[in-house]
Amino acid sequence: MIRNFEDFLGVKDRLLYLGSIIETMIISSVKALVERREVLVSAVESQRAEAEKVRKELDEKCISLIATHQPAANGLRFLTSAMKIAGELEKTARQTHNLSISSIKILSSGAPFHIADIPELAYTAKTMLRECLDAFVKKDENLAFSVLAGGTRAAILKEKILKQLLAIMETEKKSVAQSAELLLIACYLEMAAWNAVNVAEDVLFMLNISKTVSPNPESSPVVFSFNN
Repeated sequence: MIRNFEDFLGVKDRLLYLGSIIETMIISSVKALVERREVLVSAVESQRAEAEKVRKELDEKCISLIATHQPAANGLRFLTSAMKIAGELEKTARQTHNLSISSIKILSSGAPFHIADIPELAYTAKTMLRECLDAFVKKDENLAFSVLAGGTRAAILKEKILKQLLAIMETEKKSVAQSAELLLIACYLEMAAWNAVNVAEDVLFMLNISKTVSPNPESSPVVFSFNN
């Protein structure tokens, strides 16, 4: 009988690997815009396919464990949470792939564009992604609650970008198409942030903790650095 499902078949390691793929996708897609280098998004398609493959493998492992070993409460919560988290991560991979397509459209047009605060939103989303997986691995409820609060920060940033880009569209008619694609990119990044919130909720479910009250409501300030 298996007593420790958390380390069995490398479920944690595969989830971390899946998260690392998606983080790389986000960085490449936005860095391509910052540096005006379309080549940086060339690997995103294959990375999305790899993310789908890893998610499928994780589902198969977890379902097999549940069916053959009938885990008790803690083990069952771990395995079901792992499957839900993998699903959220794959969803983020698809959204990031769409983000990369918008990046390619902007760069291939050759027209001028203003990136607004897209890099800061990307940094917020990728940080939340990393932190929600750290919370899962470390069973850190405080970190999970911190990610929950991050969803609001991402939404505020998206609204700020929306206002920036709408102002640009009103004054610079040649940048309308590019600004519209950047609006889509901001929406994809906000969705990625909310996916991280969903993962944090799954972590709290795994730990059997209510998400209604945070034991640590204070959040530390974020220092923006897109290279981290």
